[in-house]
Amino acid sequence: MNYKNILKNWGLKFFGVGLLILILAKTNTGEIFNTVKQFNAFQILWIEILSLLIILSKSIRFKNILSLYNIPINLCQNILIYGSGMYLSTITPGRLGDFSKIFYLKHYTGCDYKKGLYINILDRLFDLTILFLTSLIGLFWLTSPQKLLIPLTILIVLIIFIILFGKQTVKIILTKILNVFKNRFNISTNEIEIYKFLNIKLVVPLLITIIPYALIYYQMIYISKITGFVINPFLLIGTLAIGNVISLIPVSISGLGTREAVFVTLLSKAGLSATQAISLSLSFFLLNNFGIMVIGFIMFLILKPKTSNA
Repeated sequence: MNYKNILKNWGLKFFGVGLLILILAKTNTGEIFNTVKQFNAFQILWIEILSLLIILSKSIRFKNILSLYNIPINLCQNILIYGSGMYLSTITPGRLGDFSKIFYLKHYTGCDYKKGLYINILDRLFDLTILFLTSLIGLFWLTSPQKLLIPLTILIVLIIFIILFGKQTVKIILTKILNVFKNRFNISTNEIEIYKFLNIKLVVPLLITIIPYALIYYQMIYISKITGFVINPFLLIGTLAIGNVISLIPVSISGLGTREAVFVTLLSKAGLSATQAISLSLSFFLLNNFGIMVIGFIMFLILKPKTSNA
């Protein structure tokens, strides 16, 4: 047995959980528990209704992308596939389980794996775009605007570069990304149809992406108000966005540990103690991530028997 490979393949994936345990050991767990207990049944129900709306709005975006690729699918089936993908993403490192939608699309619509992979990458890119922009909001409140001048200038230059040399540059980048999935899932990624990534019609799903993230950020602000922590909402939104971006690194499950580290580091600027920051982060995890996981799991169970019988 090669213990070095086991450590490499599994140890790093649970780095975040170990980090969370380490952080909790240095905080007042009793105070954290008391913070979580503040939520009443009505408040929890309202937050979970919002979680359901997040899944529904993201699934509508997904259906819009599918229509651009001429992939027919009914609304109910689309919601179940997306909800199942969100469930699997919450229990896998770096939310890689989200790419299970590739196999669901193949099973239910006959969509080939390559096209399914394109669609899932597009779906992820919309999320990353909103997360990146809202992360800048957090950075703006944490630092002076002058300090953001250099990274914003680099970003503008990068955008101009992509516009001028776009197709070839993006094709090289996407080829490297797709090759990861090609090797892992044995999916053909030849002849990348790059124009589909730069289609003007993709503005519509990008705009739809604003809806679920508005709901997510509202959840965060709502949870913060219940816990009684006074935080600038823009700083709070930016902190959550940065935490979610870091959670995409495959070293944790559902961002546990990595998100808490971000909250402790950034919210200390707002005067919150480590215990208060972790209380807020874990409250969000239990009410948002765990809620989405439960709702998605129900959708997963609805789809699973049909998949098994095929």
